[in-house]
Amino acid sequence: MPSFYNLLDFIFVFECKWVYIISICGMVLKLVIESSQFQRYLRLMSRNIT
Repeated sequence: MPSFYNLLDFIFVFECKWVYIISICGMVLKLVIESSQFQRYLRLMSRNIT
């Protein structure tokens, strides 16, 4: 039975790692999208100023 519990531990850790990786990727993607929108906003502002 210890091998069964080790397998469960491995699966749990593996799934936690995947959730962690996916959440980091999502945060990075969100930052990139927000930064691109921010750059577009800055471009519009600079056009209005000049």
